[in-house]
Amino acid sequence: MLIVPGLFWGLPSALTPQVDAPVPLGPLLFVAEYGKANLNTVYPAFHQLLLLPIYGVGMAVYWVVGGVSHLSSVWPYGFRDVSFFFSALILLSNLVSAGMGLIILYISMRFIEPHKSWAWAGILMAAVNGVFIYYCRTSTLDIPYNCWWAVTLFFLWRYLVQDKPLRSSLIPAAVAAACAVGSKDQAVGLVIGAGVLILFCGTRQAGSFTARVRAAALFTLLLLMAYGVVAILPNPARWWNHARFVVSDHAPTPIPLSPAGEVQIFWLTLAWLVKVFTIPVLALSAVGAYYLFQSRRAREFWILTVPLITYYCVIVAKTRVFYPRFSLPFFIPVIVLVTHGAAFLAERLFAAPRARLAWTAAVGAFLVFRFAVSYVPVTYAQVFDLKRQLAADLPGVLPPGSPLLISHMQSYNYPNRGVYESYALMRLPQDPVQPPSRHAGGIFKPLDANVAYFLWGSGNAGLPWNAVGDYPALTGDLVREWRYPAWVKANVLVPCIFEFALYRRTGPLPAS
Repeated sequence: MLIVPGLFWGLPSALTPQVDAPVPLGPLLFVAEYGKANLNTVYPAFHQLLLLPIYGVGMAVYWVVGGVSHLSSVWPYGFRDVSFFFSALILLSNLVSAGMGLIILYISMRFIEPHKSWAWAGILMAAVNGVFIYYCRTSTLDIPYNCWWAVTLFFLWRYLVQDKPLRSSLIPAAVAAACAVGSKDQAVGLVIGAGVLILFCGTRQAGSFTARVRAAALFTLLLLMAYGVVAILPNPARWWNHARFVVSDHAPTPIPLSPAGEVQIFWLTLAWLVKVFTIPVLALSAVGAYYLFQSRRAREFWILTVPLITYYCVIVAKTRVFYPRFSLPFFIPVIVLVTHGAAFLAERLFAAPRARLAWTAAVGAFLVFRFAVSYVPVTYAQVFDLKRQLAADLPGVLPPGSPLLISHMQSYNYPNRGVYESYALMRLPQDPVQPPSRHAGGIFKPLDANVAYFLWGSGNAGLPWNAVGDYPALTGDLVREWRYPAWVKANVLVPCIFEFALYRRTGPLPAS
């Protein structure tokens, strides 16, 4: 069975749209609050605008079946079941991410010559990777910008390797690059690498340095023009506020800006790449790189890796931050190099029929192992969403309608509709809604000083090492907890581990 992005995922159950979240509800906010240019400015607007037609079709269908009585600016906005409708939008945005993930895999295969028969090794390596598969199932901007970067790389390949005319290579590459940056600013690091390649890699139509300068200038000009159309023109005031946010110091890091700090972030990056891809995969990639140099195809290696070098310098080294999602741009080069590496070893070391069969079986066995320890834990965490389990189990230990204090969780970790419509949820004044969310802020009732139970969350963004917030201290006796199995938590590298514990309060509420 071919494992592809989006084949299995847990349907969304927590509906807490964030003011500054780009998707899944950012497109609606972009239209509804168009005049408020200071809202929803963390990310560029292009992908949100790309989703609007899809959302429009969804809303039209919901209107036709009688799901909309009228339109309003206050909750529930005139929808008969707004939570169901928002769930449908989340699913649509997830499907878009899944489709873009498939595009990334398809384009990666186009770079594999002459080892097409071994492409399954590189493709499945990505398709069973928990990090890649998770972001192909969620409506963040990481897969969209990497998809547009894959399209950029495809046309750049046509220009630098296949020497195609500008109209079918460099020009569409510039437009796709603008869409990548317009989807998420991190793509800037990759696009700079594209410019470096155009400037220093000669082609038959741009052999001299002067001709390469002209080609790089053309690429840059078209990129800026296309970026203006997809990212600035839709709402210039909003883009200006977004640009101000981007250049601000908004990514705190404990790593100092110093030579020692740069060494630290370099080793941290390598450590994360080993965790995400594993040593065998990186070793096969190194063999694939050797094959390209040995077969006098070094240009292909540099096309795949120079953008990663500039991405690291501009995005990672500058901010001194690296998370597993930062590894997504590495997948296309790794897919290509792993394929070449596996095929090269098959040809050189395992040429005999039985040896070739044994090598194929070994690669297949490794992929099955990765499926078990990477794909399965992430899928388990998404399918067996503890928010749904909490909603199903809570009435058995706490009567519906009871007051319930919640704490130690971010707004997208709040209980889902089945809980906030059945209980009087409360929060302490010193426990803010973070990230800000109008919907999440509206689910709370006034604090009752005699509230007897509190629900304690994970206290992070779904990652054990990503603790956030200084939460008030609460004391109580444990009534019930909702936890993932240890084998799941030990093998998940993405933000999807949200757990809960219900306590009977034994101490006073902390002073505000």
